[in-house]
Amino acid sequence: RREATAEARRRARSALGGDTPPSPNAPWRPARLRLRPARAPATTPAAADGAARLPPDQSPPPARRFGFEGTWHSGVDAFHGAIPDPVDDGEQAALATGREPVMASPLLMASVAAAVADGTWRPPALLPDHARPGPGPQPLDPLVASELAGAMRDAVLDGTGARFRGVPGGAVHAVTGAAQGGGGGPAPAWTIAFRRDLAIAVLVEDGSPDGREAAAAAERFFRRLGR
Repeated sequence: RREATAEARRRARSALGGDTPPSPNAPWRPARLRLRPARAPATTPAAADGAARLPPDQSPPPARRFGFEGTWHSGVDAFHGAIPDPVDDGEQAALATGREPVMASPLLMASVAAAVADGTWRPPALLPDHARPGPGPQPLDPLVASELAGAMRDAVLDGTGARFRGVPGGAVHAVTGAAQGGGGGPAPAWTIAFRRDLAIAVLVEDGSPDGREAAAAAERFFRRLGR
């Protein structure tokens, strides 16, 4: 079992883009390192390794507190996301790092950003007269909300959300990326962000791996909205 688990972790890190250990004969050069809080350098390989250590029943439920696969209805048809139960360490690592087979919609991810900002996930209601709240608001663990907000702000200060640094009207918290798709080639670029009490999600078809197109659209939205 121990050997099988170690091999599963190795495969998970490899599948998720983990680093390959350097050859002992490879040339080396000094590295310049910048230390940041522990949440900032949370790399995919590290998250995959940590997820592989969790019991299988501890990976999906936290995401479902953010409305994934919920019984709520916004008043219009909307996809509520999908998070299959992991069957091995590799799938659990993929779930923990937000890779396939996790699926979501812009509406759902906007509600996730709003939950991080507010500390409580609230079911979206686009047409209130026709909306159904399901179980209703779901308070988040304060530490979880704080860490997620901090990670999103770190992404703006020193990461893929750098373009939001100069946006007026308050600090923007954001994270960007590209949806994982099959077949290679361009993938949908996405961004979720919040500023004070406003949260948004942007999805752009055929985007770049760093999500720059979606981030640019979100930045323009905040700038035109003003203070």
